[in-house]
This record gives sequence, C-alpha cells and structure tokens, in this order.
Amino acid sequence: EIQTALKIYLTWGGLPRVVLTENENNKRSLLRGYLDDILFKDVALRHDIRNIHLLKDLAIYLLTQTSCRVTYKRLSQVYDVSQTIIQSYCGYIEESFLLNFIWIYSRKAAEINRNPKKTHCHDLGFRHIASMSSTLELGKLVKTCVYNQLCRQENDGIYYWKDSGEVDIVLREGTEPTQFIQVVYDDTVLACETRSLVEAHQKYPKARKFLITANWPRNLPKNIPDFIQVVPLWHFLLGLGKG
Repeated sequence: EIQTALKIYLTWGGLPRVVLTENENNKRSLLRGYLDDILFKDVALRHDIRNIHLLKDLAIYLLTQTSCRVTYKRLSQVYDVSQTIIQSYCGYIEESFLLNFIWIYSRKAAEINRNPKKTHCHDLGFRHIASMSSTLELGKLVKTCVYNQLCRQENDGIYYWKDSGEVDIVLREGTEPTQFIQVVYDDTVLACETRSLVEAHQKYPKARKFLITANWPRNLPKNIPDFIQVVPLWHFLLGLGKG
C-alpha cells in the first residue's frame, strides 16, 4: 500500500483537487489548466512577456528535466535566443513556484558560477503532464520527492555536490555542509552511489551521510561504511530526514 501511494504521488503530485479527482483525464485537464494559468497570469502578464510560446516551451522542458543539470548556455542554443533572455525567463518561472534551481556546493565562487544548476519541480503532477515519455523515470522523481520534503525543513541551503562522483543533495547550516544525501530508486546501482558518498566523506567527514532508497534494499553493497545510514524512502518521508 505504501508503494502504491508513493507511485500515485510521484505521478500526479500533491495538489488537493487533483488528488481527489478519480478520472485520469480530468486530472490531466486540471493540471494543464493550472500550468497555463501560472505561466500566463503569474509570469507572462506580470513580466510583460510577449513570446509566450518560448516561455511555455522552456517551462515544459525544465519540468521534464527535474533532478537534472541544466545550463543557460545550452538552453540558449536549443531555443536560439540569448542567454540573458533564458536567464530572465528561468528566474520568472522559479518565482512562480513551478520549480527551483539549486547550485553546486562549493566554497569557491568561481566553481559555483561555472557549474550547471539542477532543477526540481515543486509538484510532480506538472512534470507528468509535461513529459512525452511513456515511462515515469522514477529515479528522477524520487530525487525530487526527497528534495521537496527537505524544502519543508529548516536549513540554510540545499545544494548538490560533484567531484569524480555526484551526490544528489547537500544541506548546509551556517557555512558548513551538515548532510550529504544520495537518493536511489534502483537498488542495482547502490554500490556506485555509495562510492560517491565515500568520496564526499573523505572531504567532509563531519557531515552525516544518508543513502535513501525507494525500497529497503534486498542486497546492500558489501562492506558498506558505518558512516552511511541507509534509509527507506517511506521512513524518510515520515520524518527521519529531520535528524
């Protein structure tokens, strides 16, 4: 039952009227209506945007890229407009609470500025109607689910971290990282994801390390370090992530 409820949430998001609507076509209609209202009323009208087609195409693309890295340069090439326009539109879309951009964690300003940002949509229902894919890409969705849960908790910033490996989420308090969180849907890649946490631990040994899995993994990697706490997603969503 927990897994069924989670999959429904990952597909349709958490907007009350959408959740309470039984017919899937009606759910899609509601979400499309909400998305159009946000883009037209909260973004286009407020910022006097005339190229609504570009705005909507960009928003839909960013929603499909939830938990992925994006760059203004690449987006400007895709849509054949200046990086200044892309940066402005991305800022307006973020202000409308459709999605958030997160930065790489680093103590060096130059490294922060030259690295891509990651995007996370606020409600996964919007991502569902934006995507043309026939598969849910649950790995991406679970990462965004964890990100959204962490946004409801007190912290001084949420980032991602990358060296030779990558960690999905870093929490900061003050000037120091306090938690490195790796989120995994497919248990077969646990060993690889664990290596990224080990790498992060070598540089930031005082920060806590979490490996969050959609299911309690049946086969944990051998010799998993004691400093990594493996947590099922449902347990995290019930409040363990606050620790």
